[in-house]
Amino acid sequence: MEWSKFLYIVIIAMLYVPMVFLGANAFFPKFAGGEYYRSYAECYDAPVNPELPNQTEEQARKECYEQDERNRQAWEEEFQNHEAFKYVFIALFNLVILGLAVWWQSLSAPVALGLFFGSTIATFSATLAYFDTRSKLGFGIVVITFFVVLYFVSRMSKTSRKKRKK
Repeated sequence: MEWSKFLYIVIIAMLYVPMVFLGANAFFPKFAGGEYYRSYAECYDAPVNPELPNQTEEQARKECYEQDERNRQAWEEEFQNHEAFKYVFIALFNLVILGLAVWWQSLSAPVALGLFFGSTIATFSATLAYFDTRSKLGFGIVVITFFVVLYFVSRMSKTSRKKRKK
């Protein structure tokens, strides 16, 4: 393969991967990086509830910490759901592009290979980045992606064997 074709493949793959992640953050901006639960509860000086005459300051602090923990758990659940949705979006988009690279016959080899490498690398990167989402739908999409990749590699190896025989 000529070095220029290899260069085209690398350029397409290198532009594709950040495009996918930036697109996911642009279309799903709620948790777009570096997110963690920030507690704004000031439980050390938690006020005693006047409706509970026997409540002590220690009990008020304990109630405040428990409420803050419930808030954190709700936030974590919302965050995980959002991240799972973002992962499914990225994986589906990559699957569509991979399908395009596999079945669009008029694409030149460097473009098809660039899209193939880009979508494969982006899917792998997204799987690592969103591993904690435990998305069953995402897992299903990655399994389908795996079999499409096997088909693509098999087809490309048959094509290259035919060219070598000629």
